[in-house]
Amino acid sequence: MEDLKQIIRRDAQEVENQFESASVQGRGTPQEIAEFREHALQGFLRNYFPFPYRIAKGGILDHTNKRSDSIDCILINPVHPYTINRYEKFKVILADGVDAAIEVKPDISSISELHRGLTQGLSVKALRRARTPLLLPQRRPQELVEYSLRLPYFIFAMKAKKDIRNTASDVLDFYEREGIPPLDQADAIIVYGRGVIANFPIDGIFPWRTTDMATTGWFFEDWQADALTGLLFKLARIVAAKATMGPPILDSYLRSLQIASLIHLGTPGQG
Repeated sequence: MEDLKQIIRRDAQEVENQFESASVQGRGTPQEIAEFREHALQGFLRNYFPFPYRIAKGGILDHTNKRSDSIDCILINPVHPYTINRYEKFKVILADGVDAAIEVKPDISSISELHRGLTQGLSVKALRRARTPLLLPQRRPQELVEYSLRLPYFIFAMKAKKDIRNTASDVLDFYEREGIPPLDQADAIIVYGRGVIANFPIDGIFPWRTTDMATTGWFFEDWQADALTGLLFKLARIVAAKATMGPPILDSYLRSLQIASLIHLGTPGQG
Protein backbone atom coordinates (compact mmCIF):
# COMPACT_ATOMS: atom_id res chain seq x y z
CA MET A 1 0.00 0.00 0.00
CA GLU A 2 2.88 2.36 0.79
CA ASP A 3 4.22 1.90 -2.76
CA LEU A 4 0.86 2.91 -4.26
CA LYS A 5 0.63 5.93 -1.95
CA GLN A 6 4.07 7.12 -3.05
CA ILE A 7 3.16 6.71 -6.72
CA ILE A 8 -0.04 8.74 -6.23
CA ARG A 9 1.95 11.39 -4.34
CA ARG A 10 4.38 11.74 -7.26
CA ASP A 11 1.49 11.96 -9.72
CA ALA A 12 -0.05 14.64 -7.49
CA GLN A 13 3.22 16.59 -7.60
CA GLU A 14 2.99 16.51 -11.40
CA VAL A 15 -0.52 17.97 -11.19
CA GLU A 16 0.85 20.79 -9.02
CA ASN A 17 3.67 21.43 -11.50
CA GLN A 18 1.19 21.64 -14.37
CA PHE A 19 -1.01 24.06 -12.42
CA GLU A 20 2.01 26.29 -11.79
CA SER A 21 3.11 26.23 -15.43
CA ALA A 22 -0.41 26.88 -16.73
CA SER A 23 -0.06 30.64 -16.35
CA VAL A 24 3.06 30.54 -18.55
CA GLN A 25 1.54 28.18 -21.11
CA GLY A 26 -1.66 30.20 -21.23
CA ARG A 27 0.26 33.44 -21.81
CA GLY A 28 -2.02 35.39 -19.52
CA THR A 29 -5.28 34.32 -21.18
CA PRO A 30 -7.64 33.24 -18.36
CA GLN A 31 -9.50 30.71 -20.51
CA GLU A 32 -6.30 29.02 -21.68
CA ILE A 33 -4.91 28.94 -18.14
CA ALA A 34 -8.12 27.29 -16.94
CA GLU A 35 -7.98 24.72 -19.75
CA PHE A 36 -4.38 23.74 -18.96
CA ARG A 37 -5.35 23.24 -15.32
CA GLU A 38 -8.40 21.17 -16.25
CA HIS A 39 -6.20 19.01 -18.49
CA ALA A 40 -3.80 18.43 -15.58
CA LEU A 41 -6.54 16.95 -13.39
CA GLN A 42 -8.08 15.07 -16.31
CA GLY A 43 -4.72 13.46 -17.02
CA PHE A 44 -4.36 12.40 -13.38
CA LEU A 45 -7.81 10.80 -13.41
CA ARG A 46 -7.09 8.94 -16.67
CA ASN A 47 -4.13 7.25 -14.95
CA TYR A 48 -6.45 5.68 -12.38
CA PHE A 49 -9.62 5.29 -14.47
CA PRO A 50 -8.23 4.14 -17.85
CA PHE A 51 -10.22 3.24 -20.97
CA PRO A 52 -13.02 2.17 -21.26
CA TYR A 53 -13.66 4.90 -18.69
CA ARG A 54 -13.51 8.35 -20.25
CA ILE A 55 -12.97 11.84 -18.87
CA ALA A 56 -14.97 14.63 -20.48
CA LYS A 57 -16.00 18.24 -20.00
CA GLY A 58 -19.45 19.72 -20.54
CA GLY A 59 -23.03 19.85 -19.35
CA ILE A 60 -24.84 16.71 -18.22
CA LEU A 61 -28.35 15.87 -19.44
CA ASP A 62 -30.80 13.78 -17.42
CA HIS A 63 -33.92 11.84 -18.46
CA THR A 64 -36.21 14.79 -17.60
CA ASN A 65 -34.26 17.03 -20.00
CA LYS A 66 -32.59 19.00 -17.21
CA ARG A 67 -29.04 20.06 -18.01
CA SER A 68 -26.28 20.96 -15.58
CA ASP A 69 -23.78 23.77 -15.92
CA SER A 70 -20.59 22.85 -17.76
CA ILE A 71 -18.30 20.80 -15.48
CA ASP A 72 -14.54 20.55 -15.97
CA CYS A 73 -13.95 16.83 -15.34
CA ILE A 74 -16.70 14.26 -15.75
CA LEU A 75 -15.88 10.62 -15.03
CA ILE A 76 -17.90 8.65 -17.57
CA ASN A 77 -18.68 5.01 -16.92
CA PRO A 78 -17.94 2.44 -19.68
CA VAL A 79 -21.71 1.81 -20.05
CA HIS A 80 -22.27 5.32 -21.49
CA PRO A 81 -23.31 5.31 -25.16
CA TYR A 82 -20.51 6.11 -27.58
CA THR A 83 -21.78 9.61 -28.42
CA ILE A 84 -18.40 10.82 -29.66
CA ASN A 85 -17.78 13.17 -32.58
CA ARG A 86 -14.78 13.05 -34.93
CA TYR A 87 -12.82 15.26 -32.51
CA GLU A 88 -13.27 12.67 -29.71
CA LYS A 89 -15.63 14.99 -27.84
CA PHE A 90 -18.95 13.88 -26.38
CA LYS A 91 -21.92 15.27 -28.30
CA VAL A 92 -24.12 14.58 -25.28
CA ILE A 93 -23.34 13.38 -21.75
CA LEU A 94 -26.18 11.43 -20.14
CA ALA A 95 -26.65 11.39 -16.37
CA ASP A 96 -27.17 7.62 -16.22
CA GLY A 97 -23.68 7.07 -17.65
CA VAL A 98 -21.86 9.47 -15.31
CA ASP A 99 -19.95 8.23 -12.26
CA ALA A 100 -18.91 11.65 -10.92
CA ALA A 101 -18.54 15.32 -11.79
CA ILE A 102 -15.48 17.30 -10.59
CA GLU A 103 -15.11 21.06 -10.91
CA VAL A 104 -11.64 22.67 -10.82
CA LYS A 105 -11.42 25.84 -8.73
CA PRO A 106 -7.74 26.72 -8.20
CA ASP A 107 -8.24 29.10 -5.25
CA ILE A 108 -11.33 28.77 -3.06
CA SER A 109 -9.98 31.18 -0.47
CA SER A 110 -11.87 33.60 -2.74
CA ILE A 111 -15.47 33.44 -1.50
CA SER A 112 -16.82 34.29 -4.95
CA GLU A 113 -14.88 31.41 -6.53
CA LEU A 114 -16.03 29.01 -3.84
CA HIS A 115 -19.65 30.07 -4.28
CA ARG A 116 -19.40 29.57 -8.06
CA GLY A 117 -18.22 26.01 -7.50
CA LEU A 118 -20.98 25.29 -4.99
CA THR A 119 -23.60 26.81 -7.31
CA GLN A 120 -22.38 24.68 -10.21
CA GLY A 121 -22.76 21.70 -7.90
CA LEU A 122 -26.41 22.55 -7.31
CA SER A 123 -27.02 22.24 -11.05
CA VAL A 124 -25.48 18.74 -10.97
CA LYS A 125 -27.41 17.68 -7.87
CA ALA A 126 -30.67 18.83 -9.50
CA LEU A 127 -30.24 16.02 -12.06
CA ARG A 128 -31.64 12.54 -11.45
CA ARG A 129 -30.65 9.16 -12.78
CA ALA A 130 -33.63 7.46 -14.43
CA ARG A 131 -33.16 4.39 -12.23
CA THR A 132 -31.00 3.50 -9.27
CA PRO A 133 -27.80 1.56 -10.03
CA LEU A 134 -28.10 -0.24 -6.67
CA LEU A 135 -28.59 -3.99 -6.75
CA LEU A 136 -31.82 -5.15 -5.06
CA PRO A 137 -33.00 -1.60 -4.30
CA GLN A 138 -36.23 -2.90 -2.73
CA ARG A 139 -34.10 -4.22 0.13
CA ARG A 140 -32.25 -0.94 0.67
CA PRO A 141 -33.20 2.03 2.88
CA GLN A 142 -35.19 4.62 0.93
CA GLU A 143 -32.68 7.38 1.74
CA LEU A 144 -29.90 5.29 0.17
CA VAL A 145 -31.98 4.84 -2.98
CA GLU A 146 -32.57 8.61 -3.11
CA TYR A 147 -28.84 9.19 -2.61
CA SER A 148 -28.02 6.81 -5.48
CA LEU A 149 -30.24 8.73 -7.92
CA ARG A 150 -28.07 11.85 -7.56
CA LEU A 151 -24.71 12.31 -9.26
CA PRO A 152 -21.61 12.58 -7.06
CA TYR A 153 -20.12 16.09 -7.22
CA PHE A 154 -16.67 17.21 -6.09
CA ILE A 155 -14.63 20.41 -6.16
CA PHE A 156 -10.84 20.23 -6.56
CA ALA A 157 -8.82 23.24 -5.41
CA MET A 158 -5.13 24.00 -5.06
CA LYS A 159 -5.63 26.66 -2.39
CA ALA A 160 -8.03 27.43 0.45
CA LYS A 161 -7.91 29.75 3.44
CA LYS A 162 -4.90 29.41 5.75
CA ASP A 163 -7.09 27.82 8.39
CA ILE A 164 -9.04 25.35 6.28
CA ARG A 165 -11.80 25.28 8.88
CA ASN A 166 -12.65 28.82 7.77
CA THR A 167 -13.20 27.57 4.21
CA ALA A 168 -15.31 24.76 5.64
CA SER A 169 -17.37 27.33 7.53
CA ASP A 170 -17.91 29.24 4.27
CA VAL A 171 -19.22 26.03 2.67
CA LEU A 172 -21.62 25.26 5.51
CA ASP A 173 -22.80 28.90 5.69
CA PHE A 174 -23.62 28.83 1.96
CA TYR A 175 -25.79 25.72 2.26
CA GLU A 176 -27.48 26.95 5.44
CA ARG A 177 -28.27 30.35 3.92
CA GLU A 178 -29.58 28.82 0.69
CA GLY A 179 -31.61 26.18 2.54
CA ILE A 180 -30.07 23.29 0.57
CA PRO A 181 -30.91 19.84 2.01
CA PRO A 182 -27.94 17.52 2.72
CA LEU A 183 -28.60 15.20 -0.24
CA ASP A 184 -28.27 18.11 -2.67
CA GLN A 185 -24.99 19.39 -1.25
CA ALA A 186 -21.57 18.59 -2.74
CA ASP A 187 -20.00 15.27 -1.79
CA ALA A 188 -16.52 16.62 -1.08
CA ILE A 189 -14.10 19.49 -1.61
CA ILE A 190 -10.52 18.35 -2.10
CA VAL A 191 -7.79 20.88 -1.27
CA TYR A 192 -4.34 19.94 -2.55
CA GLY A 193 -1.79 19.30 0.16
CA ARG A 194 -4.36 19.85 2.92
CA GLY A 195 -7.21 17.39 2.96
CA VAL A 196 -10.85 16.80 2.13
CA ILE A 197 -13.94 18.65 3.36
CA ALA A 198 -16.38 15.77 3.04
CA ASN A 199 -20.16 15.38 3.21
CA PHE A 200 -21.85 12.19 4.43
CA PRO A 201 -25.56 13.06 4.12
CA ILE A 202 -27.03 9.68 5.10
CA ASP A 203 -26.32 6.79 7.44
CA GLY A 204 -24.28 3.87 6.19
CA ILE A 205 -21.70 5.57 3.95
CA PHE A 206 -19.24 6.87 6.57
CA PRO A 207 -15.90 5.05 5.99
CA TRP A 208 -14.02 5.85 9.21
CA ARG A 209 -14.05 3.97 12.50
CA THR A 210 -15.10 6.22 15.36
CA THR A 211 -17.03 5.83 18.56
CA ASP A 212 -17.14 9.41 19.83
CA MET A 213 -18.73 11.47 17.04
CA ALA A 214 -21.61 11.56 14.60
CA THR A 215 -21.30 9.69 11.31
CA THR A 216 -23.40 12.02 9.17
CA GLY A 217 -22.83 15.62 8.16
CA TRP A 218 -19.69 17.48 7.07
CA PHE A 219 -16.20 16.52 8.23
CA PHE A 220 -12.64 17.64 7.61
CA GLU A 221 -10.41 14.69 6.73
CA ASP A 222 -6.78 15.67 7.28
CA TRP A 223 -5.02 13.93 4.39
CA GLN A 224 -2.12 16.43 4.34
CA ALA A 225 0.19 15.64 1.39
CA ASP A 226 -2.10 12.84 0.23
CA ALA A 227 -5.23 14.86 -0.58
CA LEU A 228 -5.35 13.49 -4.14
CA THR A 229 -5.24 10.00 -2.67
CA GLY A 230 -8.29 11.19 -0.73
CA LEU A 231 -10.00 12.06 -4.02
CA LEU A 232 -9.31 8.57 -5.38
CA PHE A 233 -10.57 7.10 -2.10
CA LYS A 234 -13.84 9.03 -2.57
CA LEU A 235 -14.20 8.03 -6.23
CA ALA A 236 -13.63 4.36 -5.36
CA ARG A 237 -16.56 4.48 -2.91
CA ILE A 238 -19.23 6.38 -4.86
CA VAL A 239 -22.46 4.87 -6.14
CA ALA A 240 -21.30 4.48 -9.73
CA ALA A 241 -23.54 4.57 -12.79
CA LYS A 242 -23.42 0.78 -13.12
CA ALA A 243 -23.48 -1.69 -10.23
CA THR A 244 -20.76 -4.34 -10.11
CA MET A 245 -20.56 -7.57 -8.15
CA GLY A 246 -17.31 -6.57 -6.43
CA PRO A 247 -15.64 -3.34 -5.29
CA PRO A 248 -13.34 -1.36 -7.61
CA ILE A 249 -9.68 -2.37 -7.57
CA LEU A 250 -8.69 0.95 -6.00
CA ASP A 251 -11.07 0.45 -3.09
CA SER A 252 -9.42 -2.84 -2.20
CA TYR A 253 -6.03 -1.12 -1.94
CA LEU A 254 -7.09 2.18 -0.37
CA ARG A 255 -9.56 0.96 2.27
CA SER A 256 -6.80 0.49 4.87
CA LEU A 257 -5.67 4.12 4.67
CA GLN A 258 -5.45 6.23 7.80
CA ILE A 259 -5.76 10.02 7.99
CA ALA A 260 -4.02 12.34 10.44
CA SER A 261 -7.24 13.57 12.05
CA LEU A 262 -10.99 13.86 11.55
CA ILE A 263 -13.12 16.85 12.59
CA HIS A 264 -16.91 16.93 12.59
CA LEU A 265 -18.04 20.28 11.16
CA GLY A 266 -21.84 20.13 11.33
CA THR A 267 -24.87 19.43 9.17
CA PRO A 268 -26.32 22.48 7.36
CA GLY A 269 -29.72 22.41 5.71
CA GLN A 270 -31.37 19.80 7.93
CA GLY A 271 -34.32 22.02 8.70
